[in-house]
Amino acid sequence: MLFRSTTQRMGTAMRRREVSTGTGVRMVDPTLDDAGRLLAATVESGDATTSRVLLWNLDAPSGAAPTGLPGSGRTWQPALSGDGSVLVFVSDAADVVSGATMGRCLPECAAQVYRYDVGDRSTTLVSRTPRSTADEPVAGNGPSTQPAVGRTGAEVLFITRATNFFSTRHRIVGGGDDGELVRVATGTGVMWREHHDA
Repeated sequence: MLFRSTTQRMGTAMRRREVSTGTGVRMVDPTLDDAGRLLAATVESGDATTSRVLLWNLDAPSGAAPTGLPGSGRTWQPALSGDGSVLVFVSDAADVVSGATMGRCLPECAAQVYRYDVGDRSTTLVSRTPRSTADEPVAGNGPSTQPAVGRTGAEVLFITRATNFFSTRHRIVGGGDDGELVRVATGTGVMWREHHDA
């Protein structure tokens, strides 16, 4: 079995926890909450054909199983909010959120950004069109990746190449294929572009 370890400073004492990821797999994109209590990472097969984001509670008894996220397809690029209440991630699966309109999936869908509430274990589609609802979300028609989340999880940033979020395209530094930087207020679904001159 392959083991990864994390070390946390607790006052003057150091605590070391081992986190099992299994045989023939590797851990990438690790992220911790501010308290060092939660660890999320992408666990990939040795040939990187499959990937799953897993969430470990480092305060749980040794050997406790990690939490897997919903969906049957690949998940990757986890980011934890500072307070540990929210985990955002990317997936190309069609079944992460029930009732979502995903567009054409051949067999994978365009990558989308999701928000997982650690407390109630609910998942919502973040990269959805502004006019759709959280109960019946319509996903972006292009890939959305590289999520970042604020301290409380109230806002999520990501890069998107979807063309159905805004009525016009913004001139993008570096060219039209780079995507747009988008910010979403997760409570309301309000979405806006981030404009920053290079």
